[in-house]
Amino acid sequence: QSIYGTVKSLQEKGMLPVLPPGDDIPDNLHEQLMMKPAQLLRN
Repeated sequence: QSIYGTVKSLQEKGMLPVLPPGDDIPDNLHEQLMMKPAQLLRN
């Protein structure tokens, strides 16, 4: 599963903000997700 699929899944669950169309996903987003999975799950 790609990081983009993971992000989409989290967005659908309301755990990540949905980026406006045309916005680039930050280069370090994958890093942030790997570093803060517990924080994402608590929110």
